[in-house]
Amino acid sequence: MRSVTPYSRAAEALYKRLELVLSDKALKLYDNGIKKPVLSIGLGQARPACMAWVNPMPFEVQIQGSATSHQYRTEFILRTYLLCVSTNFNDAVKQVTYWADAVIMGISADATLGRKVDRCLPRISDAGYDFNSDKRFTAAIEIETTISVYDMVSEDFRRLVHEG
Repeated sequence: MRSVTPYSRAAEALYKRLELVLSDKALKLYDNGIKKPVLSIGLGQARPACMAWVNPMPFEVQIQGSATSHQYRTEFILRTYLLCVSTNFNDAVKQVTYWADAVIMGISADATLGRKVDRCLPRISDAGYDFNSDKRFTAAIEIETTISVYDMVSEDFRRLVHEG
């Protein structure tokens, strides 16, 4: 069996949560004009007008001690990007603002992402807008999710080190 990194497990779990909270069903809990964004892990080749993606690369990885010497806590950040391009400035801002709320509420409702991680805390780390000469407005929000995982070392790696 091949080992999977805790980062890719967490990115997949975060993506699954975004699939749920950015679905048509979830967005109907908000205003009627909220569109469902195209969702992906990583930034794909296509650039639709409404999109959200999870960057699977971890940022700021830290390992800290815990109650036992056999179970350390690892914290890292995964970033989610929400982007909307529209001919209407207020619409672009509205879309990403509601999406950000859905993401934050969806993570906060179960901060273990279905027991795939031990804890995660979302926060908006950046937001902004821009426009071009074609009178198209772009609004974007970046959400950083700090993820904690205890005892992330796989049995395969433990065996490799102990037998080495």
